[in-house]
Amino acid sequence: MGFIETPPRRILATLALAVLAGASAAHAADVSLA
Repeated sequence: MGFIETPPRRILATLALAVLAGASAAHAADVSLA
């Protein structure tokens, strides 16, 4: 029931943060390799 009780907005926010973190890490890796 926890999934149903979790607001979709929170799930989207978590996914957005994960994507931003991944993009930041990838960008940092590209800069360090360059």
